[in-house]
Amino acid sequence: FPEYAASLQVATGRFAEWRWKTLHRAVKDLLRIEPALRLLSDRVADWTTALGSRDAPAMVALHRSCADADFWDKARAVLSVIEPLMHFMGWLQACDCHEVELQAGQSIHCPFKGCRARGLAQRLLLVRGQLREVQQGLRPGSFGALDSRPISSALSHCLASLELKFLWVGDLPFLVWQACDWDVG
Repeated sequence: FPEYAASLQVATGRFAEWRWKTLHRAVKDLLRIEPALRLLSDRVADWTTALGSRDAPAMVALHRSCADADFWDKARAVLSVIEPLMHFMGWLQACDCHEVELQAGQSIHCPFKGCRARGLAQRLLLVRGQLREVQQGLRPGSFGALDSRPISSALSHCLASLELKFLWVGDLPFLVWQACDWDVG
């Protein structure tokens, strides 16, 4: 299983702080290495010895988690809730004048980074729609044996928070900023 071994060569980063971006990165990374960890879980009984760790309780907990289908279903559920928010956050931190370069993964230093006034209302509609789509697509079994009600509740909370935090987008004076056609390029 060389592809599994290769996936384990890049380690999941540590949590510096409990933030959405950190959580998003960690969950995506865990799901990336899920096949390797599940295989390891199936084939190795004593992770403490196999991985050369001195922290036996942590290794036992890690082994149990990797063998637990609910753990992976919860990770996928968390990702489905925060993925649209992370794309929105990434979009917010960019600028209209370098969209093509930023989409290509280039690092741009621009004084207008974070100035997304013109497209904010439209982008909010998009992220709300994405969250509603995930919520409306929830069915029993969407995430294994997990109850979909807490996931739906989390999505409702995200939608309500977006609504409250960005209530001002359709009001003056911000409405004027959306209408202006700034030539920043």
